[in-house]
Amino acid sequence: MQEEDGGNSRQSGRVGISIALRILLFIHALLTLLISIMMFVSYPLGAYLVFHTNMDSGYREPLDEFYMLVPLPVKVQLNIGIGDIFMMLWCTYLLLFTILLLSPRNMLSVMVRLLKGDDGYSSNNILITISWFSILVASSTAIDLVQSMLGVEMGSIEYEDRLKYFVDATTAPLREELGFRMILIGVPAYIFLARQGSTLLNVLWRPYEHVRHGKGINLLIVASAVLFGLAHILFSSGWSYGKVTQATLGGLILGWLYYRYGLHAAVIAHWAANYMPLTYLFAGDVFGSQTMLNLLELLLISNGIVAILLRLRCYFQ
Repeated sequence: MQEEDGGNSRQSGRVGISIALRILLFIHALLTLLISIMMFVSYPLGAYLVFHTNMDSGYREPLDEFYMLVPLPVKVQLNIGIGDIFMMLWCTYLLLFTILLLSPRNMLSVMVRLLKGDDGYSSNNILITISWFSILVASSTAIDLVQSMLGVEMGSIEYEDRLKYFVDATTAPLREELGFRMILIGVPAYIFLARQGSTLLNVLWRPYEHVRHGKGINLLIVASAVLFGLAHILFSSGWSYGKVTQATLGGLILGWLYYRYGLHAAVIAHWAANYMPLTYLFAGDVFGSQTMLNLLELLLISNGIVAILLRLRCYFQ
């Protein structure tokens, strides 16, 4: 009788866990869907702000150096306006976003499964990217709160020209992912860890499928993240020492995304961290309300907490 009761208890426990898991998956799917909609909206909204609002502060003359994409030891005169650079980058991010959206399975079909409580995030890369991006935002917010209570300042970047600042923030994901992830992780991985028959291009695009897994790749990800964190105070004005911790955590997450899911996943997650908040911040200034920015932050933090719970469940299962 006791054994029967014990068996029923274990079965009830499994049912309870299953129900809780389905609820978490449903919440995660719903929040991810809302965030993805805000990502879609931010594309045209950002372009509208650049070309059709007072964000255009006259900074339209050709640039005197190509500092935003490729750091060069000498200045290069370019006959190209900042708006043209923005549109080239805008199209690049849209292409990478579309590749993630459709691979390996269409996002909409996967989303329907998730809303039904089926765990199938690995079937679509944009859902994975949004999930890890949410974890990045939630974790960064927690670090900021803890450091603030301890009196550790993070600092901030001051900007005089909103258009230039917005375009600088838009170029940073592509530039920094090429530098800190592709060069610091992908190139050494190809030299030391590549499997036989793997090409440099394949390793640089998605290392996971073409390198040996183990401590070597983990070391590269950690080293890249630490350098990424230090770079924010060594080469960027305005940030304080508290930014190192937050940026290093971001570097770990972006490094993992790059290694596991590819360069395009890391670029889009980094783009979302820079472009989306600024888009809704400046849109709020233009339209007189920061409701959308506050909603975005709430969705990302909530989704990040749920995503962390789901991953902890998988880890301890």
